[in-house]
Amino acid sequence: MRNLSKLIFILSVLGLFLSIYLSYTHFTNSETTFCLSGSGCDLINNSAFSKVFGIPIPIFGLIGYLIIAFISYRELNQKKLNYLYFLSLIGIAFSIYLTYLELFIIKAICSYCVISALIIVGIFISVLLTKKVDVTTPKNAYTSLLIILLVFGFSYFAHSDLLRNRQASQTVIDLAKHLTNTGSSMYGSYTCTHCETQKLLFGDAFQYINYIECNPAGENSKSELCLEKGIDAYPTWEINESIHVGAKSLKELAKLTGFKPKKQPEK
Repeated sequence: MRNLSKLIFILSVLGLFLSIYLSYTHFTNSETTFCLSGSGCDLINNSAFSKVFGIPIPIFGLIGYLIIAFISYRELNQKKLNYLYFLSLIGIAFSIYLTYLELFIIKAICSYCVISALIIVGIFISVLLTKKVDVTTPKNAYTSLLIILLVFGFSYFAHSDLLRNRQASQTVIDLAKHLTNTGSSMYGSYTCTHCETQKLLFGDAFQYINYIECNPAGENSKSELCLEKGIDAYPTWEINESIHVGAKSLKELAKLTGFKPKKQPEK
């Protein structure tokens, strides 16, 4: 029991530091370091799905891990283990939802998110290994099912408008127009999943992007132009006569083109 308690505390502290770092990169728009190449950490961190009801997702992780660390710091008892079981279950349910977004909506994987998911799973398993929480009792079983359904429902409701038809902010619209006005173009294919990821970041502002379809079977295809430019990977951005391969975060595109967002008028 004592060893498992220490393990839970250590894992929660690791999750806490990870959440603090991700919160920092979110609020400062900094690029994540040590992120696996092509994994899309910054794409996800800059996507419209990075917040729930206006609250950045790393903040939820920060609060959750902080509570778990506080509970597990002292010797565990039955009441504390019950709290840890349900808290870690909430974390697992939320991680499953976020993984769904990454795989099927954003179509990019964040390695830091995977690490956080493994940490919360490790905490959940550690609680079960204490054999002090009987998840088979009707009360715990029904409560667990209710928690999972509430987390999924709450999360989906928070992103329901985005999942149906995301409305781009004025800043994103201005960035899209700036890209086109400065002669920037995006080359892609209608079969390219990373192109869909790039489009998702712009939402309905993508209509202002100068998009060039390179697939001969695609609508309004300009495959000959793509061959002439030597485009063989998608998406590819042509910015200031330079070629940039791969989906880019909005922050990267703004930096590459010198875009400065307009100050919002004070209310």
